[in-house]
Amino acid sequence: MAKSMTTGLNDVIFSMEELRSIPFKVISEMLVAAAPAVVDAQKKQFAEDGLIDRGNLSQSPGWVRPQVGRKGGGYLDVGPQGTNHTGGKGGESNTTNAEVAFVHEFGAPGRNIRATQSIRIATEESADKAVEEKMKVYDEWLTSLGL
Repeated sequence: MAKSMTTGLNDVIFSMEELRSIPFKVISEMLVAAAPAVVDAQKKQFAEDGLIDRGNLSQSPGWVRPQVGRKGGGYLDVGPQGTNHTGGKGGESNTTNAEVAFVHEFGAPGRNIRATQSIRIATEESADKAVEEKMKVYDEWLTSLGL
């Protein structure tokens, strides 16, 4: 009768458990590494769609620091940041760049603004680069664990 022996199984199980619980620090680094690809794609798409405006929408894409999700993991919001400086007294406005981008994203037929889908297009076009950047951080973490 043939016998099979396995050595180091406990190490493999431990490693799998470590992989399942990626530290938030690593998740955060992965998200930050991917963000510039999405930001650059949004700026490019805004320009291609003619969303160069009197305010600062075209240069507003950015990100805020990573947050812990409700069910663990994390997320990072990438998109237009700040206030749009058009209209009002002295060029001041209470309208955020996110609100302006939303109107352009989905359109406002009553105001003769066509839907551009700029953010959706930019997000889709930057996906491969963003994943590539995340994987670099993930691979570094795996290497640090000796895997």
